[in-house]
Amino acid sequence: MMIAVAVLALLPAAAAPDEVLARVDADTITAKDLRARVTLQAGKRAPAQLLDDLIGEALLTQEGYRAGMANDAEVKRRLEIERRRLAADRFVAKEINPAAKVADARLLEMYHLTADSVKLEMVVRVTKEEAAGALERLRKGAKLSDEAQSSVDPDGKGHGGALGSRSRGQLAPPVAQAAFGATLGVFTGPIQLELGWAVIRVVERTVGDEAGFRAKRDQLRRFAELQAQAQLKAHYLQQLRKKSGVQVDEAFLKGTAGRLSGSADELSHVVATVGGHPVHYQDVVALVQRTFGPNAGGHATGTVVKVEFAWSIVDSLLLEDAAMERGFGKDPEVLAELHRLERMFVGQAYLARVAGGVAAPSAADVEGYYRDHAAEFRLPAHRRCWHVVAGSQDLAGKLRARILGGESFDSVARRFSLDESTAQAGGLIGDIGEDRIDVIGREGGEPALAAAIRNAKPGTPSEPVKSRLGWHVVKCDAPIAAGSRPLDQVKGGIADGLRLQRGEAAVRDRVAQLRGHARVTIDHAALQRAAH
Repeated sequence: MMIAVAVLALLPAAAAPDEVLARVDADTITAKDLRARVTLQAGKRAPAQLLDDLIGEALLTQEGYRAGMANDAEVKRRLEIERRRLAADRFVAKEINPAAKVADARLLEMYHLTADSVKLEMVVRVTKEEAAGALERLRKGAKLSDEAQSSVDPDGKGHGGALGSRSRGQLAPPVAQAAFGATLGVFTGPIQLELGWAVIRVVERTVGDEAGFRAKRDQLRRFAELQAQAQLKAHYLQQLRKKSGVQVDEAFLKGTAGRLSGSADELSHVVATVGGHPVHYQDVVALVQRTFGPNAGGHATGTVVKVEFAWSIVDSLLLEDAAMERGFGKDPEVLAELHRLERMFVGQAYLARVAGGVAAPSAADVEGYYRDHAAEFRLPAHRRCWHVVAGSQDLAGKLRARILGGESFDSVARRFSLDESTAQAGGLIGDIGEDRIDVIGREGGEPALAAAIRNAKPGTPSEPVKSRLGWHVVKCDAPIAAGSRPLDQVKGGIADGLRLQRGEAAVRDRVAQLRGHARVTIDHAALQRAAH
């Protein structure tokens, strides 16, 4: 014990969350601020570097206020969005969630759904009379496996009537009630189910005890309250929908099924209006892409998902309107968070102004970068490929025959391919380089698929080849020899990269200028404590 105390005495004391690490004129940077940034960066930069970043951000924010960025239209727009979101969150936390109380009796019921279990045998008949006959035969010594052959329960029939161990929650309520009251080892029934009548025998039974319930009560309460809160919120939203009379243009969304792209008119189409706030189709598309990724396809682009997401946006707006009407936009906690967000938005707006003020790269600049960094634009030998994936060799062969018979590869892939990530793009895998084909064959463990890609005759669907995903029919364009991307193809990306580099340099220079005129002090001892 003395050794442990001595060792601890040699370690630097941990910094308190509110300990000030640096002062930038009137602003302070605390240990809490630094630790949040350390978590965000996940070890990519040292604490001292991150503190330097925070100092630079504070300087940009101060200059942003002096430049009037707090009155910038985009800053105000972003703040209003956040005010409404925060108000809705606060409204739910203060007026909806507190009503979600769960009695101990409900917790006990939930506990026994998983803590109680039986080892069960069961056969099911269509009528009560048939079940009674089976019960009589079983009680007289008939084999369970023989009776199970005529069971209308596929699970029990497939296992000779033996269902194995099941928790109370896995059983149909009538079966659970009978199973936990039946005499062990004795056939019981008939028990009425939704589809038929059951005869059961309980081989073993376990019932959760009070000690187990006490150990899980808090966890069960948290889960049950979250469920109750979600149900209350959903019920409240249904009331808001009914009161508002909002409708979603489902006919329009149905017409966009299978894709997320659209014309400017489509993207700006109003699919719902909530209290004067229009919900555009592009808002729905953006939510789908945030949820499923920018290249979402398959189920994610269908009508059902789009309608559901449109209603989700409607619900958020309805809840925000209700919260603002109740004054939660001026709640002290909301205002405190808005103050923090305003500082962040002002700093970001000023940073964007500085970075955006640099001169655009000239054509000579772009050509010079292309010439000096030729290795970045070299392409290995490659070919563009598509595939259709089927669940069996026979089906893959039939799909190949349809393509050879004149049906488009695109159509077959969209309708039948099991690979949802490529099906909505007509089976397009993309441009595959020779190095990537090698990886598929060696490291990916799919030599047959790699060979099919490498040896595919241009424009001709391959014979079916098997992989872990299924059976592939592959089509590829003619191979393209190694070379360099033409300047016309990459000049836009080069210009963007150069503009970004110049913008970052301009920001660094501006921070250095501001720091030269500001009063910046760092508590290095506190920084060392915060870094541990």
